[in-house]
Amino acid sequence: GSETPPPPGRTEPARPVVLVHGLVLAMKISVVRLSLLVSCLPASLSVQQGALTSCDDGGNLLLQTHASHASHASLPTPWDRRNYLVGTSHKAGSHLLRNVMRRTFDILGANFSCHYIVKSAGAVITSMGGEHVCQDTKAPVRFQNTNNARTILQMRLEGPMRGVMIIRDPFEMVASAYVYHHRGAEVGSPLAPSNVMSLGPNDGVPATAQSMWHVVENMTQAYQVAGDDVLPVRYEDFTRSSVDFNATMDKIIHFLFEGEITEVQKLRILQSTQYEDINGPYGLSRSLDIVEKIQTPQDRINHTSDDDDVRRARKAVPLIPNELRQSYAKSRKIMGYA
Repeated sequence: GSETPPPPGRTEPARPVVLVHGLVLAMKISVVRLSLLVSCLPASLSVQQGALTSCDDGGNLLLQTHASHASHASLPTPWDRRNYLVGTSHKAGSHLLRNVMRRTFDILGANFSCHYIVKSAGAVITSMGGEHVCQDTKAPVRFQNTNNARTILQMRLEGPMRGVMIIRDPFEMVASAYVYHHRGAEVGSPLAPSNVMSLGPNDGVPATAQSMWHVVENMTQAYQVAGDDVLPVRYEDFTRSSVDFNATMDKIIHFLFEGEITEVQKLRILQSTQYEDINGPYGLSRSLDIVEKIQTPQDRINHTSDDDDVRRARKAVPLIPNELRQSYAKSRKIMGYA
């Protein structure tokens, strides 16, 4: 298909150069180059003739596409066959997953989606046609900013679906939330104590654990009903390294769209989403330099936390009241963190 333009209002760094090779030249690619390709792509991602890649020094993909691949515009889209759900949780990589999935659906040409956040016009999962509220307009592609088991169960009643949800170690979510709100991000958020900016870690972390509990509880319940049609991915896998980031994206693409999109589309998605890799050269999910017009002012802030601040907050986790701490520990066990 044709190149999909970037979302309106987004200003990005210059993309890696896209080179166009003729068929004859493509057939002469050396064994060394093909070995490089295999080393930087996850094993489950195959490459067909006319869709070749190479890697830069950081393990990132540089896409090269054949000039004349057939158009698939007339074929049914994946969302013609089923509904899709993207689910996130506060301080569990919510912007990271939303951003990579928005890039994914934009590249695939989705232009009709909805979100479950009534008062947030910025929480869109497609750049075009993403302003709808799911409670009013049931679009085939949906974004849930607070993982919720009820939403998954309801969508199953509507018909076939596939989804992806992001999870994170609950104790890490609390530490990150405290640091994030303590520095003044999203003042007045109900997910932090009203006086969080004046609280040190020993008082602030236990208080934040209380205000964050329903987020963790909802995430855990959604994880428990994920079943075979919703893929949980871990924040830790997304952020461990660029190699793990690419592998996680490949897993998502395989789960959501296997057999229904082209290899060229897969590679374009992998290339585009690398701009959100926190370990990559751009890390847009935490960047203040690049802003999208569709974002709200609250979105235009660094959603990551300083490592040293998080380490200090982590030391206060044992001070969470025992009963509440045990509830967190149970959630960690359910999701495989203990």
